[in-house]
Amino acid sequence: MTDHYDALEIREPAMREADLFARLPDVLREAMAAPAYAERLKGVDPAGVTSRAALARLPVLRKSDLPALHKAAPPFGGLSQGFLARSDGCSPRPARSSSPSPPMPIPGAARGRCSRRASGRAMSC
Repeated sequence: MTDHYDALEIREPAMREADLFARLPDVLREAMAAPAYAERLKGVDPAGVTSRAALARLPVLRKSDLPALHKAAPPFGGLSQGFLARSDGCSPRPARSSSPSPPMPIPGAARGRCSRRASGRAMSC
């Protein structure tokens, strides 16, 4: 089958790369609106990041850096902007109940024909 989601999926690799690097400066400008990215990318001209070599010169944000960022600027470590940056990081959803759920009935258990393994997952009748 040769159907694709859209024509962008089947472009030549050089065309895809050229398009991605043409859009990268706008992505960097958006990122730099967040305080933590603005600090990390200080001195970077987004318009100049249009090649693999320029991209390789950008500082890397490592997962191991995130806890310190989050602690310094909760809840998102300054990596977000707009509404999320001003919120407490919580979405309105119901709290979990502290009472345990009632056990699920096992079909045929009343007749003594079914058993459940210790894990509670597998059942044989």
